[in-house]
Amino acid sequence: MSLRKKGFQLLAVVSACLLGAAGTARAANPYVFSTAGFAGNSDGPFFLDFQLFSGAANDNTVVLNSFNFGGGAPGAVYTQSASTSFIPLPAVEPAGGASGSASSAIILTDDPTMSSNAAAFNEIIEVFTPGSAVSFDFNSSTNLTNSTTAAPDEFSFAILDHNGDELATNAPDGVSLMTATFNQPAITIDTYTTSLTTTVVPLPSAAWMSLAILPLLAYASRRYFSARPVACKAKARRTRR
Repeated sequence: MSLRKKGFQLLAVVSACLLGAAGTARAANPYVFSTAGFAGNSDGPFFLDFQLFSGAANDNTVVLNSFNFGGGAPGAVYTQSASTSFIPLPAVEPAGGASGSASSAIILTDDPTMSSNAAAFNEIIEVFTPGSAVSFDFNSSTNLTNSTTAAPDEFSFAILDHNGDELATNAPDGVSLMTATFNQPAITIDTYTTSLTTTVVPLPSAAWMSLAILPLLAYASRRYFSARPVACKAKARRTRR
C-alpha cells in the first residue's frame, strides 16, 4: 500500500473520530483529571504518558484531542534522544504508531494499515505545565474483541514525574489514571485519581536487607518485567522502572 493511500486512510479515521461519526467511541468526553498542587511541586516537571497495547485480534486507532490544561500548557513531546533520558529500556520514543502532540491531537494506532510504525506497544510522552486540571476528548475506532477467546486492545493514560516514574493512583494497577479496554460488547473506560505519590519502591539499606523484605522486592521485579512489551497482549502498562 502506498504512503499516500495510508495517509488518506489515517486522515479518514482522524476525521471520523473528531466528528463523532458512527463506529467511534465518544462516551463521557471530555475526561478531566485534577492536577491541583502540581504547579511548583518538587516532583515536577510532569509528563503525560499515553499507551496503546495491541491485543491478539482486532486493531484500533485512538485519537485524543481538545486538550485543556486549566491554565497550564502542553510542552515538547519526549524523544529517546532527549538530553534527560529516563526510559531504562532500549527503546524509541514515541514508540510504534504514536504521533502528534497535545497542542493539537495525539494519535495512537496498532493498525498497520494506518501506520507503518504500528506495533504491539505504542506510546507517546509529553511534558506539560500543570494548571488546575488536564482534560481531553477520547475518540477511537470500535474494533472490539471477545475477551473470552482473545485478548483485546488496551489504552492507558498516566502522569510521570521528573524521574519518569508514574504517579500512584487508586487504579487496580496502581499507576493508571485512565484505561480503555476494547472488549465486546462495548469499550470499557475507567478513570482514577492521583495524590502525587510516585510508585518507586526505595532500595533498602544494608540494615534492612533481610528475608522479610525479599517478597516485596520479588513482587516489584515481577511487576516490572511482566509489564514489558511482548509480541502478544500485555495486560498492564509498561512501567518506567
